[in-house]
Amino acid sequence: RRHGGWFSEMAFCLDSPGRVVDTLSVPDRARISHGSLGTFTWNPAAVTRVLPQSAEPLPFEDQHGPLVVDDEVLLTASQERIVALQVGHGGWSPRMARCLGRYGRVRSIDHKGDVRIDMPGSGGSFLWNPA
Repeated sequence: RRHGGWFSEMAFCLDSPGRVVDTLSVPDRARISHGSLGTFTWNPAAVTRVLPQSAEPLPFEDQHGPLVVDDEVLLTASQERIVALQVGHGGWSPRMARCLGRYGRVRSIDHKGDVRIDMPGSGGSFLWNPA
């Protein structure tokens, strides 16, 4: 209660590694990315910190790396590829075409792992598939 609620998809993340992407207060909460499984808000009492033996990436970070709020990112220039990836991830708007091949800044990561990116000079902020 009061820590972001429970989503059935969270069950797949139990006992799986994740990466803290944001911390929130009142009440204390941790937003943790579990890669393609999603990003969820957890009560810190339910989270155990694991100190890595090395700087090796988590399995889901091998391809995409750990995205965190305020990262600068470069969107692919391939509209055909992006339109297909956007199905089930906020959809496609023709205004998004102005963002392709340009840099933006991660503003938030939702509970499914989709990334809201601010695109200066390109029409605002859009929700993107992290792939």
